[in-house]
Amino acid sequence: MTRVFLLAATLASLEFAVLFPAIQPATSSGLLALLIVLHTLLCAASALLMQRMLPPNCREPQLAVVVLFFALAFFIPMVGGIALWLIIFAILRWPALAERQNFQALNPPEFTLQGDQINVRFGVGGVRARLADHQASSESRLEALLAIKAMPQRLSSSILRSLLDDPEEDLRLLAYGMLDSEEKNINEQINQALNEYRNAEGQKAGIARRLAFLYWELVYQNLVMGDVRSYALEEARQYADEALAAYPQDAGVWVLEGKILGAREDWDGAHAAFLRGQHLGYPSARLTPYLAEHAFRQRQFDQVKSLLKSMDTLTIADIMHPVISFWTTNENNHSGN
Repeated sequence: MTRVFLLAATLASLEFAVLFPAIQPATSSGLLALLIVLHTLLCAASALLMQRMLPPNCREPQLAVVVLFFALAFFIPMVGGIALWLIIFAILRWPALAERQNFQALNPPEFTLQGDQINVRFGVGGVRARLADHQASSESRLEALLAIKAMPQRLSSSILRSLLDDPEEDLRLLAYGMLDSEEKNINEQINQALNEYRNAEGQKAGIARRLAFLYWELVYQNLVMGDVRSYALEEARQYADEALAAYPQDAGVWVLEGKILGAREDWDGAHAAFLRGQHLGYPSARLTPYLAEHAFRQRQFDQVKSLLKSMDTLTIADIMHPVISFWTTNENNHSGN
């Protein structure tokens, strides 16, 4: 450390000896040029020495560090060099603390086939049965109600709505809050999209498409009933038509149009919209149940059976398995009954 201090003092003294004559008024241009050359050499020597004295992890990139030190020492005579030497002295005098190990290795947990406690899980039927049993304990029914959160909203909405007149006040309030929360969430998105639609200039078809799907979501998730449901369907149809007028090749909107028409019991219109979406490339596996439903309403039972048999088992939702099993077993014959 003493050597560093002495070296710094020596270089600072030499630089002062070079710079002092340079600031004198009577200094000739030739002598001034010589002093600038000496100043440059001293700054270069200081920069190289400083770079060598830095800790190994601070020396790279070597050229950039040397150039930085040289520039500070050259363009800020005396002050820049002294400040750099003080920094080097501080780095060597007080080295950085060892890095903290913020992470540590943990042994992987042992695999166990079954935990200490068995969590009771409810299916849709189990939830309905437990909530409908007014003789069951309040804790048991509340547990079943909380299990609804893991279910799709479309399945849970009807269960929650049936609890709105339940004698248990806690169940009523919780069911109402869960329904109201989901409906508010969609309504907020609708209001935001409506504001964008009103303020938009030029083409509005993209926003209309989003509004059509949002209004349909209220119906699909069974969040609206009666006149409000009819209004949501009307708005969804209106915005879907507007989107199709601008983008007639949008298969997704054609399928949405079919769902809306089906909800309004316009089965032929829904069937035509589904076929149009299928023609434009919408996945047939997702349309087959709708086409089968139309065939059933037309009493074309052989076609229902054919359509359902064509479905890939990997794409079938759990709720569809009993329906497909009923129509595709050899014992059942629906050819004209």
